[in-house]
Order: sequence, then C-alpha cells, then structure tokens
Amino acid sequence: MPTLFGDNSNTDSDYDIKSYNYDLIITSDSKISNVTLYMPIPAKNNTSSIGSNLMERCSEDYPSWNCSIIDTEYGTMLAMSIDEITPIFYSDPIDVPVPGNPDEMEITFIKSGTYSEETPYPQENIYLSAGATVNDTIDTQNPVGTSEVLMPKFNVVENEEKAAAMVELYNKPNAKLYDYDSMIYAQYDAPDNAEVQIYITSDGSNEWFTSGWRSNSFRESIITTLTGPQNGWSQVSGELITGEGRYP
Repeated sequence: MPTLFGDNSNTDSDYDIKSYNYDLIITSDSKISNVTLYMPIPAKNNTSSIGSNLMERCSEDYPSWNCSIIDTEYGTMLAMSIDEITPIFYSDPIDVPVPGNPDEMEITFIKSGTYSEETPYPQENIYLSAGATVNDTIDTQNPVGTSEVLMPKFNVVENEEKAAAMVELYNKPNAKLYDYDSMIYAQYDAPDNAEVQIYITSDGSNEWFTSGWRSNSFRESIITTLTGPQNGWSQVSGELITGEGRYP
C-alpha cells in the first residue's frame, strides 16, 4: 500500500495509481412497479473494469434488486429490476427537545410516503458507487475509444464555448468539454405524472507522486428525468470533460 512518506529509494512507479469510478442515483417521486432498467456504465470493447465491484455493491446494499451486467444492442450495460419502488419524502430538519431533557434539542425529520409542502424532498431509492484500479495509464485527454467511458456514446460534439468559460473560471488550460447522446432502457408501470430521475457520473484518473501528489483526469455525467410509464429505450444527453489536472 503506498504511503506519503518513505526513503529516497522509492520510485514514482511505487505511487502510480490508475482508476475508474462510477456513481448511480435513482429517485422516484411516485410508486412504480414491474421495474426494469438498463443503464450506461464505463466500458471499452464491451468490457468494464468496475463490473464485479458494481455487482458486489448492488448485492450488499440493495439485496431486493436483481442486478447484472448484460450485453444489449447498445453495448454492455447495468441491468436492474425490482417488483416495486415506493418513495419516501422528508421535511426540512426540525429541532425538537431531547426526551427527558427539554433544555437540549436534537434534529429530526418528518417522513411521509407522499409529496407535500411539509415533506417535499424525495429520498434516493438507489445510490450505488463502484470503482476499480487498472494496470494501464488512462488517456484522460482523449478517452473516447481509448479508455473506459460511459457507453453507448454518439453524436459527440465539442462545446468550445462552455469549455472556454470553464478554463477561464477554473484555470484548466488542457480541459475540453463535449456534449453527447446516450441511451437508457426503462420499463415500468407508473402514474402519468410520475417522475424518475437517473443521475450517472463516471471518471478516470491517473495519480502519481513526484515531490507531492499529482493527477490528471476526465469525468462525465448523464442526468435525465423520465415522466410517466415507460416501455423501451430513451435517448438521453451526457457531458464529458477531459484534460483536467497536470500533464508532462
């Protein structure tokens, strides 16, 4: 295990870490049933380094869900299914007296199965996080086609205006920003006004130690809201940011 401190015999390769990370959040504001979802995961040539860790996390954290990595017409994806999702809504934090000690206060929340002005915040139904270290250096400046990125990915267009604003604001001279389209499969029964939000983020990074920790990375996200019952593929929008960090 690498450490920040050691003698001068350590080489840069002792500290070389290449990794991918993935996060998925699913939130429903209504009861939905007979749920099946296929969602993008980082992959290259239909292989995903995070796949086994993602299955472990799903099995341990959400045993009521059926999770698998499957091949679809749009490539390798995460499949998740469950009979029913029932939302829970929370209020703003409320101060209440501690039982037996009314001079002290503790924070609590009102919880409800339906939306109201008193309980407007839906709880995340799914929050999955997975990662993996890899042997090969990740191409964080040009990851599409060379590294594991969210798939499928098409209609990739560089957004120079948004990238320029980001470079100026955060002083990231190597950064580039791309917009793209992807696909999500959803099938479930739901009220016509039901909203299911799916939020996916992924990144790849290289870290090394040369007179201090240094790194470079790319990151991307897909955020979409599905309304009403679903029965098939939906095109969704994504954003990819490359070239963040230090480069030789």
